[in-house]
Amino acid sequence: MCIRDSRRAELENLYSVEQRIADLSEASKHAQQAVDIFRRQVSEPLRLVDALIELGCAYRNWALLISPTEAGHDLIREGLISRAKTALEEAAEAAGSTFNSRQVDAFVNLASLYYRAGCEDERVEESLRSAEVVIPQGYCIFEGKGLPHVEDPITPLWVQLSKIHTLRGEMAMRDYNKAAPPGTRPVRDEGLLSRVSEHFTLSLAYAELFADDYRELRRAKDTIYRQFHGANVAEFHVIYHGVRATALKYDLESRPATVQGPARPRMRYFLEENFGPLAELKGGQ
Repeated sequence: MCIRDSRRAELENLYSVEQRIADLSEASKHAQQAVDIFRRQVSEPLRLVDALIELGCAYRNWALLISPTEAGHDLIREGLISRAKTALEEAAEAAGSTFNSRQVDAFVNLASLYYRAGCEDERVEESLRSAEVVIPQGYCIFEGKGLPHVEDPITPLWVQLSKIHTLRGEMAMRDYNKAAPPGTRPVRDEGLLSRVSEHFTLSLAYAELFADDYRELRRAKDTIYRQFHGANVAEFHVIYHGVRATALKYDLESRPATVQGPARPRMRYFLEENFGPLAELKGGQ
């Protein structure tokens, strides 16, 4: 029940803010009930960790729907953020090394909480690094090594790596948008925009390792589309070349095309499907 309510509350185009808050309030109640059961009545550590993560996410998403500018709402928002933080930190501690992927999940959700609540980048990065330390090196994409191959993998770890790079891409794009106006130049900061492209390319590469189509992959694509929607032609030139440079840097184009995945990185296909080939963009100047 709490999972359904929490995910329904994320569908912002279908439900009003009031309905989403009501759903998240209900989800938090069910999650808290589950936490109480698995903490005091039934000894099932994994279920306890899952309930704590669900509770933390419900509080986080609820807090983000509340405008801190409205009278009295800032205290409510801060209270929900504090509860989310407590639940996710407890989940990470309870998961420990026994439930590897759940601990990573808790840290990544904690990083998301810090970023979306407007906390300092240091707190976001601390949580992301805590997640990365837990993930075995064999799951990671390294320069010149191509996509990793793990026998009998814990596939949710690739989901979390995708989320990590999506979040870092969002942070880099935020910094890009805050950069000084370029004057007569159409690109604010090529280095930052290239970094955005690299993180988003790696995000979709990790997502591809998990499954060809699933909820988190669609969410990552939605995030990337929102970040790049409205970019000018010169910016797209940097973005497309950043994707190409990332593919070469990490050897993401060395594998042949298969039914399971394209030879080129998914990010290139995503850009062309949503914004068109670079040559067509240039022609539309």
